[in-house]
Amino acid sequence: MFDAVLTSKDVMKHLKISENTLLKLEQENKITPDFRLGNRKRYYMASLEKQLKKLSS
Repeated sequence: MFDAVLTSKDVMKHLKISENTLLKLEQENKITPDFRLGNRKRYYMASLEKQLKKLSS
């Protein structure tokens, strides 16, 4: 079973946030990319959901 891989745009669309907000959350270490392909950030859906649960608790 494979986990969905999201781009930054996918994350912004999923969370309904702007690019600036995503960058701010990353700078505050509230959301972290799982890996990079070149200079492009990628996120696993399961990992993103875990990070969001930590934020809400």
